[in-house]
Amino acid sequence: MEKIKIREMKKTDIKQVKSLVRFLMVSENADNVEKNVRNIISNRIQPSLKSKNSKTFIAETTNKEIIGFLLIELRYKVKAVIAFLAVKPKYQKLKIGSSLMREAEKYAKNKKINILETVISKENKISQKFHKNNDFELFGYTLRKKI
Repeated sequence: MEKIKIREMKKTDIKQVKSLVRFLMVSENADNVEKNVRNIISNRIQPSLKSKNSKTFIAETTNKEIIGFLLIELRYKVKAVIAFLAVKPKYQKLKIGSSLMREAEKYAKNKKINILETVISKENKISQKFHKNNDFELFGYTLRKKI
């Protein structure tokens, strides 16, 4: 396997990250995929390039192909949230997601944060297993009501 580099995202990475966000939305069966992709890129990922409270990390091959990303957001000065994590299917099960997670943990610790959370759907068994393998524990439930 070729060497994978984990690094902070740069503005020039937006196009490749956008395609990964699209993949994430499609795999989660999200409604209004393109609208959601535009919203996530413009309101979450692009601002993380300049923010003190969020950071996007990418996994990149030696050929400069972005094969994964993770967006971490600091909240209320007491916890960090993994808002998005995606790895291209062909590169899954190669510890790339875990490497992105370790980078996010270092970022949070440097900000004096010691709680890392994420929200995943109850149907996403692959993500549940991944997070348990990375020492996440079930903490509570999110209840939702459509109105």
